[in-house]
Amino acid sequence: MSEVTLRAENLSAGYGRRPVVEAFSCAFRPGEVTVLLGRNGCGKSTVLRALGGLLPPLAGRVLLDGEEIGAYRPARRAQLLATLPQGRDVPDITARRLVLHGRFPYLAYPRRYGPAEQARAEAALRRVGIPELADQPLKRLSGGQRQKVYLALLLCQDSPVMLLDEPTTYLDIGCQLETWQLCRELAAQGRTVVAVSHDIGQSLRYGHRVLLVEGGRLLLDACPGEAAASGALERAFGVRVRRVDNDYLVVAP
Repeated sequence: MSEVTLRAENLSAGYGRRPVVEAFSCAFRPGEVTVLLGRNGCGKSTVLRALGGLLPPLAGRVLLDGEEIGAYRPARRAQLLATLPQGRDVPDITARRLVLHGRFPYLAYPRRYGPAEQARAEAALRRVGIPELADQPLKRLSGGQRQKVYLALLLCQDSPVMLLDEPTTYLDIGCQLETWQLCRELAAQGRTVVAVSHDIGQSLRYGHRVLLVEGGRLLLDACPGEAAASGALERAFGVRVRRVDNDYLVVAP
């Protein structure tokens, strides 16, 4: 896996002419899981959309492998960067067919899925533990099952940069921990993994770095231990964060 860097430089982004995120600068490093934390509406998802090229900057720039992300053709950008958005339509196709879409950026004309693509899709479905759902229509699946299908799509795309917006949505606690462990394994392969989360404890446990976003600005960029000790998370969320036996306990004030 070739290492690909992702960087935001003085980024401002929003909807229409109204900035939601301002003066956001950060380098996201290969081999790390970087987690964006913050209250609802603070701008986390807006940052992720701008990093993925889904939202053009109002100011500043996003650099993917040293080039502005808007300069890439869609297929090439998809080869380098995969995004798991939070809100998605549910197409009327099977789980296998959706996961196969991850290989589309790599196909040459006439863009037909062959045995190699089918094998990758099957492997991705097995990796997230749902091979038996391959031929099930997405519309018949539960929210948690669909979330696993979209994670399999991300794996099938096999990009060196992966952006995940609330990847544990709809998942039970066991599947949540499996998903975070998967993020760590992807980073260990040299990928750049960036995830938005609301779970402080899981973010501190599985993230290599924690970014705290508040009011559309980057308030904190630190390793989990430093982030927990800084008091910034407690002030932002109004909770207490305690370290217990190399893990983190988040409790009400």
